[in-house]
Amino acid sequence: MLAESISKPNVYQEIAIAALGSYSIGDSQLEYLGQRDHATLKVETDAEVYLIKIHKDNLAGSTIKSEMQWLEALSSDTKLIVPKPVRNKKDCLVTEWERNKNNYLVTLHHWVEGVVLNRQPTSAEVIRLSGIMAFLHEHSINWKLPQGFDRPVYDMESLQSYLPKLLVLQGSGTIDKIDYDSIEETVN
Repeated sequence: MLAESISKPNVYQEIAIAALGSYSIGDSQLEYLGQRDHATLKVETDAEVYLIKIHKDNLAGSTIKSEMQWLEALSSDTKLIVPKPVRNKKDCLVTEWERNKNNYLVTLHHWVEGVVLNRQPTSAEVIRLSGIMAFLHEHSINWKLPQGFDRPVYDMESLQSYLPKLLVLQGSGTIDKIDYDSIEETVN
């Protein structure tokens, strides 16, 4: 897991280059994209484009593996366009990599081209998105979970646990009071 504090893109590239040796994709060019819950890099080969993720230690390996299992199932069971996971040379969905005595969890996905929506979605787009969400819920209900499947739960208790953190952000001016009140009303 991502235990050491790393902030420079070249360190992520170093980890990505090392981890990519565990996959059968050939020579590649890397482009650092950024980091939030994980560092992401675009991987371009002569034949295909991929996305590599270097996961932080806030998620367990079983949680990451479970996410990859569901993406793999969505890719094979549906017509949805999802970032299909790539299995490594050992036929695993998650690659463990060690650097400076720290373990990292790395995943590789087929690239999905997209565009960032820098505007409010239209009503038609929201309706389409809600249909996709309903489809995902139905798939998850009918899908036979693999043994050891582990995903975060966003139930009433977990949603309510976020409110004090958001209240601090509202108090510091990071979140508007109107927005916080709306979130609190939705959670309640």
